[in-house]
Amino acid sequence: MYEASKNGTVIVGKDMPPMLNPTHVNHCVELIRVSLQCQPDLALEVVSKTGGVEGFGVEHQCYNWERLLQWTSKWEDNV
Repeated sequence: MYEASKNGTVIVGKDMPPMLNPTHVNHCVELIRVSLQCQPDLALEVVSKTGGVEGFGVEHQCYNWERLLQWTSKWEDNV
């Protein structure tokens, strides 16, 4: 798909990879939307003296992905 987009090739019908069908793409976009709405980063960035927002020095709270991966690994064989 990347090469097709670079050289302007149009891909339609049976040549379209299954991962790009509208149902699949809508599903992926929906997952991103839900993630942004349900688990947003609520850290506030203060407006600078120039009226912009810089974001430097703002503390963000990140998830402990290692802990989540450990929990998932423990339970994935029980499904």
